Amino acid sequence: MTSEKLEKEIINFVKDFLNIMNYELENELGPNTLLLENVVGFDSLELAGLVAHLETLTDYDPFEEGFIEFFTIAELAKLFSTR
Repeated sequence: MTSEKLEKEIINFVKDFLNIMNYELENELGPNTLLLENVVGFDSLELAGLVAHLETLTDYDPFEEGFIEFFTIAELAKLFSTR
């Protein structure tokens, strides 16, 4: 799956999650949106859920050998699109 398609998948996942939690963002989500800052504000458990969803979707675990730092939607998408 391309990085661009994964970015869209991540954005949809985040929007769905925030909708369930009745939380509205002030700005539109995009590739440069920070996942762990106040913009989205995911905590570690919510981020783990997103990562598990991407692992299932791509059948790939970029963190198999350890954590790789990322901050934005685009950086996370790139990790899952690179093999």
